Amino acid sequence: MPPKYPFVLLPLFLVTSYYFYKINMQLISEIYILLYLFFLLSYIFARHWIIPFIFNFLPGLIPGLMTNQLAALGDQFPSVGWWAIFNALAVLGIGAGFSLRYGLAGYGSAKGFRKGFKVFLVIVGVFLVILLILASVGFVIGSGLSPINWVSAIYLISPIYFATSIVTQLKHSEYKRSWSSLSGSNTSVQKHTTPPVQFWIRGLPKGTPVVIVVNGTAYTTTSDYLRVQQKGVNEYRWSALEVTVNNQTYVPHVRSGVLNPGQGIMINYYPATQTQAPQPSQSNQYVTFIVRGLPPSKKATIIVEGIAYTTDSTLVVSTDGQVGGKGR
Repeated sequence: MPPKYPFVLLPLFLVTSYYFYKINMQLISEIYILLYLFFLLSYIFARHWIIPFIFNFLPGLIPGLMTNQLAALGDQFPSVGWWAIFNALAVLGIGAGFSLRYGLAGYGSAKGFRKGFKVFLVIVGVFLVILLILASVGFVIGSGLSPINWVSAIYLISPIYFATSIVTQLKHSEYKRSWSSLSGSNTSVQKHTTPPVQFWIRGLPKGTPVVIVVNGTAYTTTSDYLRVQQKGVNEYRWSALEVTVNNQTYVPHVRSGVLNPGQGIMINYYPATQTQAPQPSQSNQYVTFIVRGLPPSKKATIIVEGIAYTTDSTLVVSTDGQVGGKGR
């Protein structure tokens, strides 16, 4: 999501560029447009706040470095007085910037007296900035459009750059923290997405609901296959519950266990009236399929004895003595 703060400052750069254009300093006017582009790009891509701070602070410093040229354009004799006026306005702008910066920092979480003091700081900062804007615009629209008026407007709008550059330090740091948090959460989700485990269920009448609890979460299936995938786990602790169908209770031959991600197990149910769990047929074989090299989000389909299974990692299948697996 693009940041909003740099676009709030766009009118400031455009108005200053226009002021210099009106006193026939086209090169300086174009430099302000260029400085804004550098400010915008550095705000988005620079990791440290100092770079956008410089591109925000420098436009306010330019009139102070051009005191003699601006005085000559305004038909005034270059003197120490112009530089003193610029310094006084710069202090006013910096004061407004610190007032806004510390008023906005932590504003949302502040309470009580601290909240009230931050509101006061924000009001003072906004008042000073608005005062400078009105004074600058007033020189242009309230008097004749002589060069001295445009020069005065430039001096009055310059301190706003000092104020906003201090706020830039806060806003850019918040912007980068939000992006780091978002990127970190996405990386965390990807990092902690573990492969699934699979359960094959045998010995129950067709369509019988079976409940298997995995890491405290109950999963129900009416088929002979259940696939479970959870995020952020290193192992799957499971337990199979007894099943009652038509007043007949079935119990699993293995009631609980632990599976590593990507593993599977076959659970054989038998009637509770049966004194001993049935032993797996000696002809039963377990085949492990390991899938590698698939594109992201793609899965392989493996057909064993007419039953199709899908996986993107490892598949363990009981073949009842006949291996007939093929992948596609």
